[in-house]
Amino acid sequence: YADTTFGPGARWLTVTLPGQQELEVVLQKPNPLLHGEEGAKRLESRIGQGTTTVLYTDDLRADIEVLRQKAVNIISEPSEMPWGRSALITDLYGNVYTLVQPHDHPSEP
Repeated sequence: YADTTFGPGARWLTVTLPGQQELEVVLQKPNPLLHGEEGAKRLESRIGQGTTTVLYTDDLRADIEVLRQKAVNIISEPSEMPWGRSALITDLYGNVYTLVQPHDHPSEP
């Protein structure tokens, strides 16, 4: 569905069923340039142990504040990426969720 590169070794590839756009599967190799050295190591250590769920949002910063008020574990504050903004949270069981606000979403300044 989407195949985007962000420099040397940084690629975001998604696949989905034909005609269905509500759910995409992201295929991405952890990259120190995008995730930082520790972030890439953390992501690599999770390979084969489950997946990260990506949730899209129209206003990442506001959603993170709502989640913070509800005592959700925020493991990565909102950060700027080449394609938009992202933040990482975990649920009560340690599952990782990435919240993503692409640049083309309406609340982008």
